[in-house]
Amino acid sequence: MVVELWWGALSWLVAGLPVGIVVRLLPPWRGRSWGTTLLLAVAGAILGGLLATALGFGGLAGLDPRSAAIAALAALLALLVDNLVRTRRQLARERPVSARDGAGRAGAGRRAG
Repeated sequence: MVVELWWGALSWLVAGLPVGIVVRLLPPWRGRSWGTTLLLAVAGAILGGLLATALGFGGLAGLDPRSAAIAALAALLALLVDNLVRTRRQLARERPVSARDGAGRAGAGRRAG
């Protein structure tokens, strides 16, 4: 039995993990656990690598620097989107109730007439 090593997939992981480590050391990501940050980076890298393969750059069994670069960018994009979603949720929770229903706006409580 011949075991085929998937060099392309391995390069995606190698591209995604350093992105996750570097991003985790930055202040906005300090509230998230190491495991979650690295998992998101690896998931983004795998999706980016699959996208690169679909575009014709490399593949699972071959090394291609373009595929690894797209995987790293996809890992960064996944982490940025996650941070954007978390920030919006946190801001929505912190916003006072009066600001959500419009009662805080000038003239919102007046009747027309």
